[in-house]
Amino acid sequence: DMGHKRPSLMRRVAAAVPLLILVAVVGVSGWLLSRVCLSELGAVFGAQALLIFLWVCARRPLICGSYLYMLGCSVLLARETVLVITGGIPCGLPMFANPCREWTCVEYNHIPLLGIQTSCKKQACSRTEREEVRQIYSSGGEVSGWLATALLGSWMALFLSLFQIRSWRANRRAS
Repeated sequence: DMGHKRPSLMRRVAAAVPLLILVAVVGVSGWLLSRVCLSELGAVFGAQALLIFLWVCARRPLICGSYLYMLGCSVLLARETVLVITGGIPCGLPMFANPCREWTCVEYNHIPLLGIQTSCKKQACSRTEREEVRQIYSSGGEVSGWLATALLGSWMALFLSLFQIRSWRANRRAS
């Protein structure tokens, strides 16, 4: 067909440059954030609250706001990927240790007939401290199958969401 020209290689490369720049920015941002202690859940919940607030103010879902939300999620997911690959443990997570710092005896053993109090029978925690990882630590372990599956599932969900927003945008433009 002579009337239909195929796009030249230069045009295809030029069209891919913004996407490559975006992927590079997300990757570098995630790598830089992997060295900083932050609450991922707090960041995602804050972004969700902002997205819903924008939707409520506009009285309809905003595609631009959705893209910004997905950009933030992808940066955090890139951060988690870097932490998983390098063996890092995200900070802000509770440690899996006993938070009790002081124990007191609440019930003692007694010698029958004499009524003399002896050793402690039951202890209770009198002072607790919440322990959190306050910096990025290295676990030194390998990536488990469960962790790799969760990470792969998260990336797939992100790409499916981006595809859905893109098709939503195309449908909106068509109508």
